[in-house]
Amino acid sequence: MPKQIFWSQLAEHDFDNILDYLDKNWNEKVAANFIDLTENIIDQLSINPKQYPIIFKKKRIRKCVLTKHNSLFYRDSRSKVASLGHCTATLRQCPFIKILHRDSKVAT
Repeated sequence: MPKQIFWSQLAEHDFDNILDYLDKNWNEKVAANFIDLTENIIDQLSINPKQYPIIFKKKRIRKCVLTKHNSLFYRDSRSKVASLGHCTATLRQCPFIKILHRDSKVAT
């Protein structure tokens, strides 16, 4: 049975920003293709959330590369999959990853 997908506020905000960027700097077709790609990946995640690698074992965070420049970060639990954020930069520059690293240092 497919798991339910939940989007964090950060993930929704990031996704909206990506769509705004694509719409302004490319065109509606590119933005629509990105939406289709994301929806397909979300459908796959609901069926098999463990198909993408864990990048933060302690926090059970997984990374799915959507495009060359965009990745989706999520956490899988027994009943749901939570989308935590999108990143359009390299991992070192990604604000979401910086938050995870900061929280990991505080927790240890």
